Amino acid sequence: MNIGAERETDHGLYFAWGETQGYSGITNEKTFSWDDYKLRTESNITKYNATDGLTTLEASDDAATVNWGGNWKMPTLEQVSELCNTENCTHEWVKNYNGSGINGTLLTSVRNGNKLFVPAGGGYSDGSLNGFGFYGFMWANLLSPEDNTYAVYMSIDSTRILYDANPRNLGMQVRPVFV
Repeated sequence: MNIGAERETDHGLYFAWGETQGYSGITNEKTFSWDDYKLRTESNITKYNATDGLTTLEASDDAATVNWGGNWKMPTLEQVSELCNTENCTHEWVKNYNGSGINGTLLTSVRNGNKLFVPAGGGYSDGSLNGFGFYGFMWANLLSPEDNTYAVYMSIDSTRILYDANPRNLGMQVRPVFV
């Protein structure tokens, strides 16, 4: 399940990429805008930038490691890509998963039949929750190779599952993996 969730259908907490404090929604101190992104000053990204050359989250900035400890990590591009690939997993959009009232995507491993439900918890941007019940967004652990103000995420909706990059300040869920 997601960090901050009590069940697999809960969306859990929302995190900006590289931040370890999660939020259940907009607060006085967190709007998921560039103004309150912790790894940025008024004019510069302060970590994971061209100067330090870091492209993958360090353990101290990995929400999964900090919140769950030990060997829990945010997923790698390889792990996200594996979930998105139909040769590895089937993808089924489910409305009202198991009577929970929650929509999302049910992933089923082609190899062993294991299942993973990803709730459509939407995401936060500049003080607004967008796409709740229609989209799910989960951060991966690395920057976009094209632009260090963007990080990789996985997205689900009723028609597809994919990975792409979005601005690091957005509020998305974190689904940890155990390594």
